[in-house]
Amino acid sequence: MNASNSFGSALGALQRLDYDEAAKILNDLVAAGNARAKAALSTLIEAGILSETYPTPAIDLLRDAAESGLPEAALELGNRYYLGTDDVQQNHAEAVRRWTRAAERDSVPAAFNIALAFAQGHGQRIDLDEANRWFSRAAQGGSPGAQFALGVLNVEAHDYPAALTHFETAADAGSAFAAYNLAALYEHGLGTHVNLAKAIEWYQVAAADLQVARDALQRLNAPSKHEFKATSPQFHGSEWVRKHPADRFVVQVASGASQRDTIDILGRYADNIDRAYLKISLGGHIRFLALVGSFDTYLDAIAYLNTLEPELRTNKPWVRRFGTVQAYPDSASTAK
Repeated sequence: MNASNSFGSALGALQRLDYDEAAKILNDLVAAGNARAKAALSTLIEAGILSETYPTPAIDLLRDAAESGLPEAALELGNRYYLGTDDVQQNHAEAVRRWTRAAERDSVPAAFNIALAFAQGHGQRIDLDEANRWFSRAAQGGSPGAQFALGVLNVEAHDYPAALTHFETAADAGSAFAAYNLAALYEHGLGTHVNLAKAIEWYQVAAADLQVARDALQRLNAPSKHEFKATSPQFHGSEWVRKHPADRFVVQVASGASQRDTIDILGRYADNIDRAYLKISLGGHIRFLALVGSFDTYLDAIAYLNTLEPELRTNKPWVRRFGTVQAYPDSASTAK
């Protein structure tokens, strides 16, 4: 069996949640020098879900995969250096170096992270020209966040026509903050003529998520189409989990004893993806789970994980089937 078929077998085992079998297949591929297998086995070891112990530390496998040129591994290793973890000392300059290697292999999240580092002066001097260059690269790769950031940089440079273009692109992709800023430009005639109808239209889009947009509509004596959002639940509960087929995938981003901490963690994730928290009984103890997304396949869920910024990876989010969450005792009880 060639490496491609073997990796496919490992993915099949993962989708069956047979983690030990997947790890055995991946370990054979690791011995043959397969970079993707190194990164995947590193993830399984770190998740603490294997019954066997593997001699190579997870961080070493990840580092080897990054050195082999795997962009996903270089991105993740850069995230580790940016944050600082138990096995990697915080080093922003090294994070930027690792992200650069990933971006050179067309990693859009890595390009976005580099741009932020230049904009904030993390790992090197503040350089807005470099930030603009890397945000542009990420935007070309399809990042709405990069389009929004370019709009902000253009506003700071008083290039309002360019800001208008970037905000509109990001708003069309679902960014509430971009919609709000786009509305403000139309309201005040920056980069375009004053157009209150357009301003109200975009404020109404942003009002689905932002109180400041609802305030702007009230100031303009315009109705908000999303007033109900202000009082509706921000996160899903057990009903949302139960309605999913057991073989679909979800990302668990946190688990703990504190309901408040769980809600705070979910609040860091974008409003344009489903978020849920549950109260479950585990070993006789009450726990709260924070869940994000709903994905057709394991690979779709992994692809989403690879888009997360470093700050969202501190709790080591991992992919699981809805069925495994639905099986928890009292998992049908929404946290109160």
